[in-house]
Order: sequence, then C-alpha cells, then structure tokens
Amino acid sequence: MRRDPAAWAHMVLGEAGYLDTWRARPAVDVAALLARRGISWHRRPLGRLRGALVGLGGEYHVVTNSALSPPEERLVAAHELGHYLLHRGRADLFLCSDGRGRREREADAFAVELLMPAEVVWWLRRRGFGPTEGAAVLGVSADIAHPRVAELERASEERRRHRVEKTPDWSDPSLAASHSGRRLWAIGNHRQTHSLGIGRRTDGHGSRGDRPA
Repeated sequence: MRRDPAAWAHMVLGEAGYLDTWRARPAVDVAALLARRGISWHRRPLGRLRGALVGLGGEYHVVTNSALSPPEERLVAAHELGHYLLHRGRADLFLCSDGRGRREREADAFAVELLMPAEVVWWLRRRGFGPTEGAAVLGVSADIAHPRVAELERASEERRRHRVEKTPDWSDPSLAASHSGRRLWAIGNHRQTHSLGIGRRTDGHGSRGDRPA
C-alpha cells in the first residue's frame, strides 16, 4: 500500500466501522478517528496558518485554526491525519498551509477520500443530492465537494468509454467475417474429431480416446 492516500483512507474507514454504518451517519467522525490513534485535537488562533501536526515526546497533536468554519476545520484535521499516517517519522512538525509539495498533495488526497468516499458520494447523487447539498450532508465545504464530484464523474466516464472501446464492433464486415470463419472452423473440427471417435463416450468412465483402439 505504501503511500496510496485512497487505500489508507479506505483502511481507516474500514477499521472504524464506517463502511458498515455510513448510511445511518454519512458524515465521517474525524474526532473519533483521531482519538482511535491517540491523537489529540486542539483548536487555537493560528493567524494565516490553517493547521499543524505536532509530535512531542512520542505523542501527536493536531492543531486547527479556530477561525476556520467547522467544515474547513474537519478538512484540515483529516489532512493532518493523512500526514500522521503517510509521513510521520520523516518529521515531527507538519504545517498546513498553501504549499503544493508532494506530501501536501498526498495529505490533501487522503482528506478528500476520507471525508467524501466515492461509494457515499454516488449514493447521494442517486438520491438527487447535488454537490452543494451533498457537502452539507457530509460536513464538508462546497469548495471541495464540486471538484470531488467532477473527478468521480470523469473517472466513471473514462471507465465507460474503455468498456465501449473493448466491445467488438460486429457491424465491421471484416471482423464479422473473421468471427464467422473461426466459428465454422470450430464446427468442422468438432465433427472431424467426433468421426474419429475422439471425445465420444463409449462407457461410463471416459471417452474412446482415453485408451488405444
């Protein structure tokens, strides 16, 4: 699994029992996920900083900016949980800013997968929830819900297109002729082997071809 953010998010949700109960409570309980790993969550004024993951004496603390809205705080806390799972051991301090480095992108991807699992998003979509309405149900901001829904729809369309491309076009005369030729050869081959006694049952224990004539 290494540092696959989606796989880690799915594992965390599975361990917490969310994958069996999300229909009753679609919004992920981020505080409970942190507590399961002994991570404390603190809300503090942080100025322009959105949040941080701090390791002290072997213990880890998530700090989020108290000026953020509840959906934004949940996103930042999930982002820091991503750092804890994917990157701890590489540093004792991770600052959540607008940095676009690889680790920040991985933590972002983890947070989105955690808070908006594909299965749950599609379930809401089938029930008529648009991105904004779905965001309210899942406790996230519309700013991340719209890109997430668009991403899932693109992936779904690519899979559908791939399936269509792999389906043989029997209206193509050359392909149809080739298929017909193979079928006629198979029929003729079956008749020839049958006339030689190969594959024809002569008793209850096998074919005549099982032993010398």
